[in-house]
Amino acid sequence: RDFKMRGTIGGLVAATVTPFTAFGDVDYDKIQNLANIILENRISVWVNGTTAQFSSLSVSERILIAEKWRSLIPEDSDSKLIVHIGSSSIVDMKELAEHAKTIKADAIAAVHPYFNKPASLDGVVQTIEQVAAIAPEIPFYFYHYPAKGGYNVDMLELFKALDGKVPNFVGCKYTHNNMHEINCISRYNDSRYDVLVGMFLIFLV
Repeated sequence: RDFKMRGTIGGLVAATVTPFTAFGDVDYDKIQNLANIILENRISVWVNGTTAQFSSLSVSERILIAEKWRSLIPEDSDSKLIVHIGSSSIVDMKELAEHAKTIKADAIAAVHPYFNKPASLDGVVQTIEQVAAIAPEIPFYFYHYPAKGGYNVDMLELFKALDGKVPNFVGCKYTHNNMHEINCISRYNDSRYDVLVGMFLIFLV
């Protein structure tokens, strides 16, 4: 499948850290060191996610980090650039989605707003519809992390609700420990959607 339209991410995806100086500023130059290790192994990158402490970063910092990674990953590279745009502010999410489109990110992803959380599945769907529509030509992943997001979405119902409704929805990053749910969404609609497993240690149990 063509990655840009409906395709999958193969192999490993590294959830990158954000390097900081001793004074708490983002050390953009140090990103090069991370990239040297990751990209030589053809590993894709998940930028500005939980491991990167995205909730402690400003929108401008997240934009500059994404731009730095884009400058280090050729557009035709086997390594894909996935930019996480999740925030407690939908306005910020839209701005970050617009920027990801501008730098030609390979995919975007978002956790639902996590302070004033959605009250229902419909709330999550509405958020995804608004944000994904900003960059309709870029694959969109929902970031499912109930331990951090504070709302445990029924993922099979979410897939059903988004199926055919959000054209660029391609799957999710699943950071939870429900193996039955992973199996259900992995098989949904003839395994059409990607399920990137964020809590890999569950496979060692």
